[in-house]
Amino acid sequence: MRTTRSSKRQAMEELDSYRQSFAGKILFLALADSGHYYFADGSSSSTDYTVPRYTLSGENRDDAWFFRTMAEVDSFELNIDYDNHLDVNKIWYNVVIRDRQGTKIGLGGSGVDITSFINQAIDIDEPGIETILFSGGGTIEGHKDRSYVIHNSKVRGAEKKFTVFDLIDTPADREGARLAIDRLTRGESEVENLPLALQGKHYLAAIAFMPEIRWYNLVLIDARQVIGSRSFLPILAISIVSLLVVVVIIIVLLNRLVLTRLSILAMSANRMAAGDFDIAIAAETRDEIGALTSSFNEMALMVKDHSDNLEQKVVQRTEELKLVNRRLAESNDQIMDSIRYAQLIQASILPSAEIVRRHLADFFALYLPRDIVGGDYYFCREHAYFFGRPDRFALCC
Repeated sequence: MRTTRSSKRQAMEELDSYRQSFAGKILFLALADSGHYYFADGSSSSTDYTVPRYTLSGENRDDAWFFRTMAEVDSFELNIDYDNHLDVNKIWYNVVIRDRQGTKIGLGGSGVDITSFINQAIDIDEPGIETILFSGGGTIEGHKDRSYVIHNSKVRGAEKKFTVFDLIDTPADREGARLAIDRLTRGESEVENLPLALQGKHYLAAIAFMPEIRWYNLVLIDARQVIGSRSFLPILAISIVSLLVVVVIIIVLLNRLVLTRLSILAMSANRMAAGDFDIAIAAETRDEIGALTSSFNEMALMVKDHSDNLEQKVVQRTEELKLVNRRLAESNDQIMDSIRYAQLIQASILPSAEIVRRHLADFFALYLPRDIVGGDYYFCREHAYFFGRPDRFALCC
């Protein structure tokens, strides 16, 4: 198919309109067939969508995210990753692209800077309270010491990432943390409380699981900084309980303000993947998730418009084909009626077996038309005169 300049320009303008509707003003496309990775962020160096920024390779560990997503993800996923090619660290939402047969042909999506979100969750301005965010296997995703996060976002291949278990001092505490994480993952509890020793300090810890993004929130309370005197143990106990309540409230609010909204987006994406494009999500806030929600609504509206037009064309074409088929059926009926009428005429011309039997003691006629009317003909007729003289005879051939 020949692609004109105008169609290329129209395609690039439509891609750029998608990019501008995203909160991060970023759009990427990665194709499985060629391995080309296209990226645009609005800068002058990325306005041409026909030129790939780089080529993905299965042998390059920096590109492992693409091949893992193509193999394991059916619709979309959220992924926090550092792109060494582009030198950007964002949360990426990777959407699987399929052809008309449903075969995966690549990935598309955008990225959002969630540094401010992580900072708000980590930088708690309360003495004696720390928060750590970590993912499966204990990998640290958020910590007041940013060197852990930076190191983990850039690690590839067999290099070791920093985990929350590396910070715990004793094997017993590490095992207790693993058991608590397992219970949270299985849904046996919402919050796990336990004492932990981290980097030479003793804490009262609370761990909660965030299933929408598969992360865990670890809140550490240093009782000695909160209240240092043993004479205030009753007050200390009350304060600790109050702090644990506050922690639970923070976790609930975090789940309601962030994770629930992400869960709604995930369910809406699954509905779109199932073919339901009539989706509208209320953008209740003006933060990054609200902007992402607005971008999702615009994308769903555009996809619904394309889908509705396509369905209308399919219905119109189906009606045209039905009309043609009906006319062909009518023509076929007319032809078949003519053939059957010809069969009746032919049957009336051919001699009957009774006439032939009166003149031939032993005979047979092999008459097998291919369909309905045959091209062969046999003849038998009685005559009362032979060369002008009265004499009854029969001629059969």
